[in-house]
Formats: sequence, C-alpha cells, structure tokens
Amino acid sequence: MIEEGDKASMMGPKAQFLYHGYGKMEWEGSPLKQYKQIGIVAYESAITGAYTLIDSIMPNYDNRTGVSLLWVGGQPEDFIFLEEFSMLAEQLRLNFNVMLGEGREGWIGPYGRLSAAHLRSFMPAAGEETALVVLGGGREV
Repeated sequence: MIEEGDKASMMGPKAQFLYHGYGKMEWEGSPLKQYKQIGIVAYESAITGAYTLIDSIMPNYDNRTGVSLLWVGGQPEDFIFLEEFSMLAEQLRLNFNVMLGEGREGWIGPYGRLSAAHLRSFMPAAGEETALVVLGGGREV
C-alpha cells in the first residue's frame, strides 16, 4: 500500500505468493523483491495462513525484517490461539495486536471496522519496502 495524503493504492487480490526468507517475497506474476517490513492483517480463521507465513519467516529471521500482525476477530472467543501468538510475538519481536469487529463489554482493545487509522496504528509505514498481506475476510479494508 502506498499512501499519498489521504489516498492509498493497493495491488490485489493476489492469490499466491512465496516467501524466500530474509524479507524476500515473490508475488504471483511479479519478480522477487526484498521488503524491510511485512504487515499481515488476518481476519478470524485466516490466522492459520498468517501462522504459516510467520512460521516460514522464523527459521531465517535475522531481525532486519520487521513483522507486524493484526488479528481481527468477530468476538473474543475467536482468538483461540492468543497465548501461542503472544509467545511467538515475544520470540520474534513481532508487533502483534488483536482487534474486534464490534465492541464488547469488557474488551479493552481496539474494535470496529478496520480503517486506514487502524492500519497506520498497527501496520508498518507504507512504502516501496513494505508488503501488506491481507488474509481472509470477505470484508473491505
């Protein structure tokens, strides 16, 4: 995503990409490119795809590639692997956040429809060396 003032442009949807380690990703139909920041937004059960990507990053993780993960769930019960992801976040120094689609009594984290303000808060800054991967959904970003 590349921001220009209040405007943003995005490529997608991309059905397939390969992670080659050390921040190098190859998008379907595009050449291999190295990114310094990788942002992942995972809706509900698409967290399994996010885990697969993060799991492939871990063996070659060299602290030069920043990784941010925003897990968006419909209700607190959707975060069934929260403890595991919290531990993984500590190991990788992963910027990890969870967000509910709607507010719930007792929920102290962010909630609501995912907006540009949320992306600015939880994802790496937009730029040529930043990849933003959105998994799951059926929802607009």
